[in-house]
Amino acid sequence: MTYKEAAAYAAECDKCLVPYENAKGMQATKEALASIKKGDSISIIIGPEGGFAEEEIALVEDKMQVISLGKRILRTDTAGITVMSLLMMELEMAEEEQ
Repeated sequence: MTYKEAAAYAAECDKCLVPYENAKGMQATKEALASIKKGDSISIIIGPEGGFAEEEIALVEDKMQVISLGKRILRTDTAGITVMSLLMMELEMAEEEQ
């Protein structure tokens, strides 16, 4: 599917996350993960090698939460694992607090 088709498909989920290397700071990431509730459907769009073009982010930033994965630039194959690790940690911590 095309990027536009993938973005439209992903936007149907309760939470849509887009890690972007030019996103500023980890606070938005922390808030985005903390806002996920049990049972929410979650989509994550991982960029291609070389990262997203600014135009690609502009296309989705009003429908999805653009997040940072920190100061380092990750490879496409490790970015997905990193997002899932952050997500699992947040969900586990939220479950423990209940």
